[in-house]
Amino acid sequence: MSFYSGLAATASRLVERFGVVITLTKATRAEYDPTTGTFLDDSESVFTGYGVRDTYRNTEVDGTRIASGDVRVYLSVVLSADPSPGDVLTIEGERLSVVECKPIRPGATVVLYDVQTRKA
Repeated sequence: MSFYSGLAATASRLVERFGVVITLTKATRAEYDPTTGTFLDDSESVFTGYGVRDTYRNTEVDGTRIASGDVRVYLSVVLSADPSPGDVLTIEGERLSVVECKPIRPGATVVLYDVQTRKA
């Protein structure tokens, strides 16, 4: 186990202990059918993990990149999926759209995800 793998495990334990259960829903589009101009079998993949909800400081809210009301979520890497823009996080019944996801990666291993979300 590398140093960063141990750090990721510790971060995941802390997020699980102090955070809440979070569901990540990723919409997946199947194959495109050019004859009909549609996608076949749109589906969703659902992943469950843990996260900690946080707010942005007033100095971080610029009204463009980070809007008033945006929610910062720190996600554990046990989700088994990288959050992407357009995905949806469900936290205690509230649906939030992923605006941006920054993996916290001091080395080759992702330790935690810093996710910017907005009400869906």
